[in-house]
Order: sequence, then structure tokens, then C-alpha cells
Amino acid sequence: MAVNKSSQGGRERRESERADARLTMRIDADALKDVPRIVTQSENISASGVYCFASHLLPVGAPVSLSIVLPHLPGEPEGQHIIRAEGRVVRAIPQPSAPTKTPYELAFMFVQIEHDDKAYLHQFVLWRNLQNLRDAIQRQAGDEEIEKLIQQLYSAMDRWQKELAERDRKSTRLNSSHSSVSRM
Repeated sequence: MAVNKSSQGGRERRESERADARLTMRIDADALKDVPRIVTQSENISASGVYCFASHLLPVGAPVSLSIVLPHLPGEPEGQHIIRAEGRVVRAIPQPSAPTKTPYELAFMFVQIEHDDKAYLHQFVLWRNLQNLRDAIQRQAGDEEIEKLIQQLYSAMDRWQKELAERDRKSTRLNSSHSSVSRM
């Protein structure tokens, strides 16, 4: 289940809710010399970024191209959905004692992502967190854990609704300005 981490009084700094998810992803840091294409798995994801462990350390601020494979969601066309985004490294922490092939903790913020991909990510996070809530109820988790999951879901739905409303307002303004121009 998603855990909100922050040094700011326990408040989440991300603009989007996140969900734990092991998703295949590719990191291309073409601007950096001597860094090969990195293929790894995410640890968690939101509509604003992704967190993973990787085989190479990248400097904070480095630009990257990300490709992330998401599963089919109920009600969506069959098949996997590949998200492509431009991002920046926002956290890079070496874990030298880690006995794995991925000893570097990396977090990326999306700086350019298609609107449809961002909407799909919102849907995915909501769907994944609903699965976590169902699983917590099935294993009879404590009331505190269930309440925390419910609050995360309400927060995610509120943010998603606001984003959709803003997109609709922009679309309406654009359409009305086009029709005003065409009447002239």
C-alpha cells in the first residue's frame, strides 16, 4: 500500500496520489555520457512522477526519457499501455551496502507527459489503491489502515475531478474563442 513520506510535518509533497506498483520501465539519459539505457521496475508511481531502484546513479537534475508499461485497466481497450514522458531526476541516493544489481534509489518528476497518459496514470493509481483497500478489508486490517486508504482514495478522486474540470474549462474557452473568430 502507498505510504506518504515527507520531512514536512508528515504532509505529502507530491501533487498527485501515488500507488505501490512494480512496473517495467526504461530510463534513457541520452544527455549523459557513459550511461547505458537502464531497464528496471518501479517501486511506486503517480501522475507526477515515479520512484525506482536502478543499476546506475544519475545526477539530480539530469534530464531523462522514461517509458513505463502499465497493465490493462478494466473498461479500457485490451493490452498494455506504454506511458512515455520526459522527466528530471529529483532524488538519487546510492545504497552501497545493497547486495543487488540495482543499488541506486532514483526518483523522477515528469516534466512533459501527454494529457491522455497522465489521465491513464490517474486511473491506474486509483484502481491500484482500490485494490489495496479491498485487500486490507479482506485481511481484516485495522480501522486506522483502512481509514488512511479511504482518505487517499478521496484525495486522488478530488484531484482527478479538479484536473478534468480544468481541462473542460480550457477546452470550452478555446472552442468559444475559435467560434468568435470564425464569425468575423
